Amino acid sequence: MSRPSSSTRNRAWYRQLFYDHPKLPEKAPEAYVGKDKAKVWCKLCFDQLVLLEVARDQAEVARGKKAAIRPRSEIERALWDLPHGAGWLAARSSSLLPHLRDCHLQPQVISDRARNEHQRALSPRHRHPGLDPDHTIPPQYVLTKRILPKEVQVFHDQAIAICHGCEVTVECDGWSGINHHHFVAFMIAVNGKVWGCRRAFSGRWPLDDTTNQVKNADNLLLMLREVIQTAERDWGVTVVAVTSDCSGESRSARKKLLLERPQLVTPDCYAHQINLVVGDYFKSSEWFFTYADMANEALTIIRAVLTRWTAHYLAYRRLLEVKTSLELLAEHPQLYASGDAVSRAKTEKMIPIIKNSLFWHHLARIKNHLEPLAIAAHITQAAHCRLDQVLLTFGLFVMQYSSMTDPADKTVVEVIVSSLERRWEKADQDVFIAAVILNPFYKTKPFQRIAIFNNARIYMLMSRLWTRFFSCNTPSTLNTELMEYMEDRNTYDGLAEYSSQIAAGAYLKGESPDPLNVWKGFSYAGSEPSPLVKLANHILSICANSASCERLFSTFGLILTKLRNRLGEKTMLSLAELKMHLRDEHVRNDVQQRLKRHLGGARPPPQAMDPGHPPSQDASGSGSEPIPPSAPRPAFSTPTDDPAGATTSQSLEGAERHNTIRNIAATLEQMIEEDTEDTETPYPSKISLKLTEIFDFSTQYWTAEYAEKPRRSLDDELELYQLLDLDAEGEEVEADFTLDDAAGAVLAM
Repeated sequence: MSRPSSSTRNRAWYRQLFYDHPKLPEKAPEAYVGKDKAKVWCKLCFDQLVLLEVARDQAEVARGKKAAIRPRSEIERALWDLPHGAGWLAARSSSLLPHLRDCHLQPQVISDRARNEHQRALSPRHRHPGLDPDHTIPPQYVLTKRILPKEVQVFHDQAIAICHGCEVTVECDGWSGINHHHFVAFMIAVNGKVWGCRRAFSGRWPLDDTTNQVKNADNLLLMLREVIQTAERDWGVTVVAVTSDCSGESRSARKKLLLERPQLVTPDCYAHQINLVVGDYFKSSEWFFTYADMANEALTIIRAVLTRWTAHYLAYRRLLEVKTSLELLAEHPQLYASGDAVSRAKTEKMIPIIKNSLFWHHLARIKNHLEPLAIAAHITQAAHCRLDQVLLTFGLFVMQYSSMTDPADKTVVEVIVSSLERRWEKADQDVFIAAVILNPFYKTKPFQRIAIFNNARIYMLMSRLWTRFFSCNTPSTLNTELMEYMEDRNTYDGLAEYSSQIAAGAYLKGESPDPLNVWKGFSYAGSEPSPLVKLANHILSICANSASCERLFSTFGLILTKLRNRLGEKTMLSLAELKMHLRDEHVRNDVQQRLKRHLGGARPPPQAMDPGHPPSQDASGSGSEPIPPSAPRPAFSTPTDDPAGATTSQSLEGAERHNTIRNIAATLEQMIEEDTEDTETPYPSKISLKLTEIFDFSTQYWTAEYAEKPRRSLDDELELYQLLDLDAEGEEVEADFTLDDAAGAVLAM
């Protein structure tokens, strides 16, 4: 191949280990990444790939599949034409040194030298030799104008490389900062994974300041078009879905987008939908606030200062767990022997409540009513929530609430089941049902044996979706492959055993099995996926919430404070993006191994899970964060003092004013009023059934397994409140609690 003729005397030592693009001497645009970074190939990797391609051509010529071996120049051109991240690199030290460090073809001395230099480069002094050596921290303008953009660009390039060629979901939501600017954020979810871990990416276009814009569907639609075009053009991804909350402008914009691009799936944010179901519950229960106020105001052994309704649910559950101890304490003769007049007055107020059996009875009812919804919130608020998880969650909780036969619960049950049915009625039911069928762990096991679930109707469903998504006729092999999949034969012989192995491996890591990993096992490397595999990957890669935007807003809230309310948009975005990516990197590398404190001795190990059963479909497994606010905000909302969105940048006094369950309920009820009930759905679905008509609730094994792991996740979060009990009244919580990641994310609100 051609070699560059330009002088290399000013280059670092490691640049001699890389080939430059052949057209670099001509300064051709295709030789560069961005404006000024050349495309380069590791010499050893490049030469080895050329030899492998030559050997492959020779083998195919020998088998008669090719007439001749390709010229070396043609093979080299093909390697240079690969997409970014598939082989060639951008000529910057932050990319080249890690490659030399990790390349198995490099001599050990080169790998060690690259490793040492890369570690030294992490220091600001070494990375920026022009700075005064006495400064350990660079000046502000250097940090914001040089260092920060450079570091963000490194993560940005890595994100593009990982995302390239993937099917993604665009997530959209809005946020108003303390500076009264309104922002609309856009993020893309890539199969729920970043660097092999569950996450969502943010791009260079994730934020638009819409303070001076009219908040309507047409403007949001323009932004969505631009985001989709940028993602597909610059990131090399395929946008398969767009999701947002259910405010009138957001839903209207998604409806118009679906008319323009019928191949898209445009689900509501189901984290938002679950919160609306909770709001319906608050509206229906006449006695709820009477006993909730008694628990919140009088019994302060747990301070539910976190602004989520699930925080109050966990506080009520903890009160029930210590009920016996409180009753014994109330009978202690020395109860009034210490403390000042204020504490004794508070004790006198609490004792009658502790002895009130009716209070404990209703508190237990509240706990039973909220527990399924709390589990549903953890599932639907995960970083990547699939469509099959949403439908199975809805079915599970219809079954659980329907099983509450106490006459006193009749109204609550009717309201919650009716609320779930209304939200399912508005869904694109074809896609949700197909997602469950294409989940190898379930197929049609959760469903009733009715006409729409026989083999012929299932094929018709998959055929409709194929035509809709790929705008072409259904392949003739799809029916045969689908029948083989449903019956575990021929191509899919051993599917059940392989799925069990995937599940067992996920359980060992403390994660929930991903059905996409099973489908990868029935694909061939370097070959076009079969029709059924292609359809399954398309549907199961769709994310059904905009939780990643909410996490971005939570980070914004920690950065944009009253003391930093003039922070520029670009700097704020770069800081937030860098913080999120660094956290992901720490999780991947196990940098933060923190021990958790436990009251009453060591915590028992988690129960072993039986890989022979269907997996628990919890999307909030290892590495996922609970969504910080109690409810997502509309993409186009006016700046308001949102009690459900308070962050740690507020004082505890300010949080106390807004954390009452009544304020949270009022916010949810307002969101219900804003939720548009559009009867004319644009979805082309043929299926329109109720949840009670779809599921076979007599099959108990899948529901028990499905609910198990999310409940354990709630058990982990309960530890947060046990730790808060260690603080004296009125003290602020220290920032360095030894919490697990989920609890840490909650404290970071």
